[in-house]
Amino acid sequence: MVPRCLLSPCCSRAVYIPLSFIAILLRQLESKFGRLPAGVQQRLEAASLEQRETWALNLLTAQSIDEVFE
Repeated sequence: MVPRCLLSPCCSRAVYIPLSFIAILLRQLESKFGRLPAGVQQRLEAASLEQRETWALNLLTAQSIDEVFE
């Protein structure tokens, strides 16, 4: 499940990088926990970069998907 592109062709590369980060997080979450609950992709897309970074670190030690988002 790779996120759809939310950008138009005129957007800068700096704006595109967080979407790549979302794709990586989604792949890591699916790899660790299997099929993801509905809404996870939307939650990642709506979050700030700082929140995504926190979740990425939580993923390293989380035993459940709920622990990632605590």
